[in-house]
Amino acid sequence: MDTINELTDGMLTRFSELLDSLKDHFAEDTSSETEKIPIDESVLKEQLDKLTAACDDLDMDAMEEVEMVLKQYSYPEDQKDLMDKLYNAIENIDVDTVTQIVADLVG
Repeated sequence: MDTINELTDGMLTRFSELLDSLKDHFAEDTSSETEKIPIDESVLKEQLDKLTAACDDLDMDAMEEVEMVLKQYSYPEDQKDLMDKLYNAIENIDVDTVTQIVADLVG
């Protein structure tokens, strides 16, 4: 414990310096909801159909592609939480939850 207590502050400082030195090599996420265009119902339906097919086939790559497309759009306030849950379910390969959320969005 003494070693951990003694070295933690220095390690955190060095880690912070490392992060600062790396920030120039990574693009900052400047996208915001206000810059995104609202999703059209036909686009949403098309992507949800693709997502359903990807879930049926257990095609994780296709699920991630749909997620990337969906993230390019903004959503009404009442759908934002649902979309966040959908993205999380896709990332966790939770096909059952994805299928349920798709049904909620369509219904």
